[in-house]
Amino acid sequence: ADRTGNALANLVAQGFAAGAAILALALLPADAGFWPLALIAVLCGFFGASWNGISLAEVARLAPPGKVAEATAGSTIFVFLGYVAGPSIFATLVSLTGSWTLPQILVAAQLLVMATLVGFSLRRAS
Repeated sequence: ADRTGNALANLVAQGFAAGAAILALALLPADAGFWPLALIAVLCGFFGASWNGISLAEVARLAPPGKVAEATAGSTIFVFLGYVAGPSIFATLVSLTGSWTLPQILVAAQLLVMATLVGFSLRRAS
């Protein structure tokens, strides 16, 4: 994000990349083999783990003067609620459907929709 000078654009790109990687994982045939699975898993991990710092820095940048602690703490609460609720919701969907495919597609769709919405807001702001 420092190189591009636009943290939100970077987060949008990461959202699209993570969504695409998760969608690829969801649609990967069971007989695809180790290497395609490993490559997609690495991409999911890279894009899924590298957004936090950029997001928190952007929240701090946008916070009103003297309110950085409150803004970053508030943002972090929602992130951690996702960490707590997400796996339970995912596991419930796997149990209900008997498959990992639909839950993974829903995770990918959520990322792609949010990246699209933030991307549109960036275009309107510029």
